[in-house]
Amino acid sequence: MIIEILKSSNLIIHSEYVLFQAILKWLETKHGEQFTEFGELLLPFIRFPYLKPIELAYAETMFSENQRLRKLCMKLIKEAYRFCVLSPLQALIDVSFAQSFFNPRNYTSLAMHKMTLQSLTEGTSTPKLVKTCVGPVPTKSIETYWNLFHILSKETLNLWLYPENSALIQDLLVKALIVISNEDGHIIQVEELENECSTEKKMSIKVFLKRTELKNNITVILKCHFK
Repeated sequence: MIIEILKSSNLIIHSEYVLFQAILKWLETKHGEQFTEFGELLLPFIRFPYLKPIELAYAETMFSENQRLRKLCMKLIKEAYRFCVLSPLQALIDVSFAQSFFNPRNYTSLAMHKMTLQSLTEGTSTPKLVKTCVGPVPTKSIETYWNLFHILSKETLNLWLYPENSALIQDLLVKALIVISNEDGHIIQVEELENECSTEKKMSIKVFLKRTELKNNITVILKCHFK
C-alpha cells in the first residue's frame, strides 16, 4: 500500500521534502535489519530531484551509521544533482529524464508551478500572466508566461489558459489540476484535465463548484511538456 502511494505522480502534497520526512519518521519505528531493509525498499521512491538544494544538503547527512542506506541515499542524491545540471540542456543533448523518479508530483508549495485565484467575482476577468517552469530547475526550452482568465457564474467556473510567449512554436501537452480547499487547507475537490495547448489553441477548463463559498480557495497547478 505504501509503495503504491509512493509510486504515484498524482499525489497532491506540499512538497517532496514533506514526503521524505514522513518516510524517515516511519523508518524510526523500525529497528535493526528491518530499518535497513525498509529503507532500501522505500527511499528509491522519493523523488530527490524535487528536493531543494538545502534539503539535498540535509539528506547528505543522513544514515551516517548505516553504510548500506548511506550509499543508497548518496546514489539517489547524485542523480538529483545530475538532473539539476542537465535538465535545462536536455533539448540540446542526448539525455532523457523520462523515468518517474524525475517527474514532479502535484506540489502545492511551488509558487512557480501554481497560482491561487484570489477574490474571484462573478463575471469575466482580465487575463493574468503566470510564469511557469519545470521543477526546481527552470528549463529554458519550456519556460514561458501564461495568460489565464475566467468566467464565474454561480456554481460554474470556466478557465482558459494559453502561453503568452509567441516564440513558443511547438504545442505543449498540459496537465492542469484544479484544487479547491476549505478554510483549514483541507482539500475538498480536485478536477484534472490533460490537453494540447499552444499560443493559438487555448486550454479550456470547466469546473462545477460543489461548495460555492470556497470559490476563493482555488489553486491551479500546471504540469507541461512538449509533445
